[in-house]
Amino acid sequence: MTNDWLESCTWIEEALQRHQTYRRQTLNLIASENIMSDDVARYYSLELGHRYGNYEGLNVRDRKYTGNRYLMDLEERALTEACSLFHAGVADLRALSGHVAGSAAIMGLCDSGDLVLELDRVAGGHRLASKLSDARIIQLRVESVPFDGAAFQVNIEATIKKIKTRRPRLVILGSSNYLFPTPLKDIANACAQTQTTLLMDASHILGLIAGGQFPQPLDDGANLIIASTHKTFCGPQGGIILGKTDADVQRMLPALYPGLVTNHHLMRIPAVIALLSEWRAYGQQYARTMVENAIALADALEELGIPTVRTAQGATKSQTILLKVTDSKQAVTRLEDVGILTGAVELPAEHGGAGIRLGVQEVTRMGLQSGQIDELAKIICDALEDPTNKKLPSRVQAFGATLQEMHFCHSHE
Repeated sequence: MTNDWLESCTWIEEALQRHQTYRRQTLNLIASENIMSDDVARYYSLELGHRYGNYEGLNVRDRKYTGNRYLMDLEERALTEACSLFHAGVADLRALSGHVAGSAAIMGLCDSGDLVLELDRVAGGHRLASKLSDARIIQLRVESVPFDGAAFQVNIEATIKKIKTRRPRLVILGSSNYLFPTPLKDIANACAQTQTTLLMDASHILGLIAGGQFPQPLDDGANLIIASTHKTFCGPQGGIILGKTDADVQRMLPALYPGLVTNHHLMRIPAVIALLSEWRAYGQQYARTMVENAIALADALEELGIPTVRTAQGATKSQTILLKVTDSKQAVTRLEDVGILTGAVELPAEHGGAGIRLGVQEVTRMGLQSGQIDELAKIICDALEDPTNKKLPSRVQAFGATLQEMHFCHSHE
């Protein structure tokens, strides 16, 4: 071995160790992250990461490369089981992320100059159409889906009116600040009348849909679902596209392949099959516990004087909690300084404009119990009110030490 090789290996190992030590000493409340169980991770195949499995259209057996005869079996099973779990007619796992899946949908379904309605920043929208248009990838006319800031919900009546009068090519619903399910049926009916495609971006709530806490979008009239597979769904990082019919997906496929993706990272496919099995066995319990923990934590924080975004429906019916603060960047920095990881968000003016987003999906996965909620709320409250308290990092670490066992998986039985 050369000295350069040894130095590189040592540096990599030390850098990874620093990261792993740091993350073990934190409480992860980032709403977009989660972890795979060992049961699923064991099927994340590095060997398949060396292989190509390109195919055109929806026929997974129409491969461009040879050497795929058994890989096709794996991919077919993953797609069949995904369709079953999400009540879909067709599924596709080639998108490398939810963002890529959404970009493929927009680029494949829209022509230059088409009108797209999507949620704006204060509603938590991912604003994919705006980003693609701003980057000059496709020139679109983009307008906001009407949003009721006080209720923190899509304004259904105003949205239906806008669809019927403006007749957009595409309506994108879904948010990174999802608190409550969006009623889709009436919006879907309006889209059907105007020949508008209704796309649900379910990246943050895919696990809640799989676990029965949020309605199935395709059952309620959405044409397409795009999502990532690693947030509440707690699988390997990647994207998924689900459609009601072959025709709904076929229209966007040229943009996906070969426009955005050729080789689609096959190493995750066996893990997705294991993940789908895990969700069939434990998904309802996991999703229900996520929501119960989020509601309890929001209530506990409110009792301690930390204001949350709260409507007639309560503070949340998802895994997400939104705190109202004066300076969101300062607040998330204070929390990280003591070992609590969160994210800054922009809120509607009705809720003060600045917020922090918390997600309980990972701490729930690692065993957060109802009896621990008050202590977690107290730690968060103390960190926001007095971040110079030198006892806080050790309190965070001690609390995190109680969350070391993976739940809602086969190996936990």
